[in-house]
Amino acid sequence: MLLLGRNGAGKTTLLRLAAGLLKPKSGKIHRPGRVLYLPQQFVSVPGFTCSEYVSHLAWLNGQGRRQAKTEAPRWLAAVGLDGYERHSCQKLSGGQQSRLALAMALNSGAELVLLDEPGAALDPLSKEMLRELYGMVVSAGMNLVVSSHDPTDILGPFARVVIIDRGAVRFDNSPQALRGNAHADPLVAAFARSMFPQRLPDTPDASVKPLAEGGL
Repeated sequence: MLLLGRNGAGKTTLLRLAAGLLKPKSGKIHRPGRVLYLPQQFVSVPGFTCSEYVSHLAWLNGQGRRQAKTEAPRWLAAVGLDGYERHSCQKLSGGQQSRLALAMALNSGAELVLLDEPGAALDPLSKEMLRELYGMVVSAGMNLVVSSHDPTDILGPFARVVIIDRGAVRFDNSPQALRGNAHADPLVAAFARSMFPQRLPDTPDASVKPLAEGGL
């Protein structure tokens, strides 16, 4: 699921509620099982190598120590961090930190992965690679929720799009519904326009007459 909204719309609060880090004032939250939440400002714990960090989180999520240690290099390689097993986590660049976070998610065994604006500080090429990694998380059988205000994230493997504003749901449907329908809600319409800009018509406008031979 892709969770969209402007800054201050309540995306982070919603993810923290889903992760169990905040308690709802009313209602109930049902989770499918183990939940992994990665905040926007993901900072690895000092003193860990990449392989140690990925395997340690898997162990905390209930995986056996041996299996967690064996699987860590596989997932680091899957996200493009092969050869970084013994590198200090804190020496990674911002884009590499995002990849490390997804390697942790893939090795965690969590049923639900919550990512809070993971591409916020990335360049366009790194964002494109990040969307490919989203596909890996989904292919691994995990439920994925990504919060964003970047229209290009619609290109990810999302079957559902939710747009919120000030904690209220303004749209909850498929990407196709967001693209194919006219929207009375101005916020939803604005997101739809930014994600699916209208193409110029393929046929000439009949109201525009061609110039007569010889020009003006």
